[in-house]
Amino acid sequence: MDRGGEEETESEERRRNQSKEDESRIGKIFELIPLDLIPDILLRLPAKSAVRFRVVSKLWSSIITRPDFIRSFAFHSSTRLCLMACVKARDKRLFISLRQHDDASYSHVDRCQINFPEHDDVYYYDPCSESVHGLVCFGDFYKIIVWNPSMRQHVTLPEPKPRVRYFIRSCLGHDPVEDKYKVLSISGYHKGHHDPLVFTLGPQESWRVVQNSPSHIPLPTMGRVGTCINGQVYYEAEIRFKVDDTFEIESILMSFDVRYEKFNTIKKPADLTLRNFMLNYQGKLAWFCYGFSSIRFWVLGDEDKQEWSLKNFLLPFPSFPQSDPIFECSLNLTGVTHDTGEFIFTATKFEAFYVLYYDPKRERERRIEYEGIGDEEFWIHNGILDDNRFTIDWFPNHNESLMSLVNVLIKADYDRQEMTVDGDLTVGGGDNQPPVTTAAATTEMPIPWLSLLPNNDHISDNYEDLELEFSSAILRSLEKYLPMDKLTANREEKAKFMSDILRKYISRGECSKAKRYKNYRERIISNYQPRFRELYKLDPESFLLPTFRKAISENTEESFRRIISEPFPGVFVFEMFQPDFFEKLLAEVENFRKWAHETKLKIMRPNKMSKFGVVLDDFGLDIMLKQLMEDFIFPICKVFFPNVCGAMFDFQRGYVIENGGDRDAELGLHVEDSEITLNVCLSKQGEGGEIFFEGTRCKKHMDIDPKPEERFDYCHILGQAILHRGCHVHGARAATTSGHRANMILWCRNSLFREMQTYEKEFRDWCGQCVHEKKEKESQSLAAIRKEMIRIIE
Repeated sequence: MDRGGEEETESEERRRNQSKEDESRIGKIFELIPLDLIPDILLRLPAKSAVRFRVVSKLWSSIITRPDFIRSFAFHSSTRLCLMACVKARDKRLFISLRQHDDASYSHVDRCQINFPEHDDVYYYDPCSESVHGLVCFGDFYKIIVWNPSMRQHVTLPEPKPRVRYFIRSCLGHDPVEDKYKVLSISGYHKGHHDPLVFTLGPQESWRVVQNSPSHIPLPTMGRVGTCINGQVYYEAEIRFKVDDTFEIESILMSFDVRYEKFNTIKKPADLTLRNFMLNYQGKLAWFCYGFSSIRFWVLGDEDKQEWSLKNFLLPFPSFPQSDPIFECSLNLTGVTHDTGEFIFTATKFEAFYVLYYDPKRERERRIEYEGIGDEEFWIHNGILDDNRFTIDWFPNHNESLMSLVNVLIKADYDRQEMTVDGDLTVGGGDNQPPVTTAAATTEMPIPWLSLLPNNDHISDNYEDLELEFSSAILRSLEKYLPMDKLTANREEKAKFMSDILRKYISRGECSKAKRYKNYRERIISNYQPRFRELYKLDPESFLLPTFRKAISENTEESFRRIISEPFPGVFVFEMFQPDFFEKLLAEVENFRKWAHETKLKIMRPNKMSKFGVVLDDFGLDIMLKQLMEDFIFPICKVFFPNVCGAMFDFQRGYVIENGGDRDAELGLHVEDSEITLNVCLSKQGEGGEIFFEGTRCKKHMDIDPKPEERFDYCHILGQAILHRGCHVHGARAATTSGHRANMILWCRNSLFREMQTYEKEFRDWCGQCVHEKKEKESQSLAAIRKEMIRIIE
């Protein structure tokens, strides 16, 4: 091999090694980030980075592609809006993203290109919809395309039927309540009225006819058909009516409610000049008329009352010197910034890209020239100069969106369509790569999604009175994870949504088991009469010790250390309950046992080995236990178990067990199905029955014997509580004397932590055996290095 080839090989090897080192370094950094902070960090990224970061790990990809994250990202990106230019030239579109809030005279430019599969002049004349929550709709006649510039995806919708080739206009709308996009297609066929059609972006959708729509003909405004504002699509139209023997034409505004798919007619303001058009003025519809020195516009207030308010402002152009180069650009009013109310003027000549922003209230203007865009080299590089017939559409207030269009056309009832992904799915990269075409029919149907993090401020509904196959307790626990649009829905809709999810992941046998449990609990709740009703709603002052309440209220590690001891790593001991709580809880448990015996109810036990244990949640104490877990146990765990408690616990299971004497035998070595376990000694008679710990274990090392340093014995003391990891292997020794002991066990679970565990590497820093094996490998590595150094010295 020649020297040049060797250098090239060495260079490639160095790059690979550097890449591995970078990945290892990044991975270690990621492991230090608390789980609940990862979504917040990703939300602050631009779309370009968010799309690229999907390859960092399965965890990050899972977060970035979740619908609730996509909605949150759209909300955050609304604070960093941009001005987007769309250069149209026959069979291609060039999208140029310009920062809207940039005080510099020159700004960074992101651009991406879309090529149509056909070369058809129809695409040159297409009127475009505005940018609607990150998506753009354009097309004409029967070709309608939806494009997401941030994801670099576009999809051609199926041809509307019946096919009408006369003045079809389409516009995109967004329903903010249900977070749905809909395309409205209206025919302007003057020889007869055709009902408008609607297409909802999503799987298994097709064109639907909007019934009882008023007869009208849509008109394009400033090259665009509609403006979508707060779930309403507005567009200019003509209506024809007969007066005597002649037909009259009236120009009006039409509004279309995206959610309810209803039309409404709005009269235009009076005294309009010939040069007039509509724009979004800070979240309201406005009708603009402007000249060289001034601008006036009408803002629509109450749509039902059709009230317009007039505003007048002077423009700065007369004060500019005649030699100002901005006059060579022939500026046009393009839009108004949503947040600051600045007028946006853009160039109509393409030798230079000028944008002028004017704040009429402060009478202040700023201008930006985007160098290197409008020159000949730029057009040649993008393959547009050979086609002189091109125009530019401007889209102010464009916000980035991570919505994927891959599933838009899945299994719809029409001929097979295709979705095209341009480049490498990164904005500003991969422009020269050929499009990748994915057959929509082969894409897997999406499943209903839950939010990644629970909404702990939300109060779940009660589903006890509904005839459902799943218990109210399960649905109440799941409800906090519903997406925002579902949280505001009615009970029946939420119950159906959650039941669909549960059916997808639970087998038929599990469904039957859940139904039996539901019937079991319904029988108890509807018939059992509690003895101490004050137990069912935790009263901290009555049941918790003052010292414990004070430590929780201060909520610091120092305050917790004053009342909590740690006799062994990962095992925490403290007192929290007053004696009155123990007495009433044991009496309530005995009262439930007595009622079950009298009604011949077979009690469902905490585990298969238990014959006397009672699950507290089953007879209504779940609300009390949930409050105890969230308000008093979680703050402690967040300090002493930070790797587990990055997010709030979302499920609890409490039960009382009695061991010794004529009660249950002590359990042998076991782990518990919880992240954190609270074990409180309610009563104790006699000696013995110590609990012993033998180290924390992951599933892989569950059968590994403990090391001597992992063993620890603890003797239960009446009134004391111990807190430990559920995966901490432990058991209890048989009592040495006659007597018995009663304990309350509370399992605290964290669904987010469990999901994150599936993305972790083999090494678990909380598993004693994992840590031991890591130290062994490090020792072996050091020994090998030491041996090699001795060999070199000798």
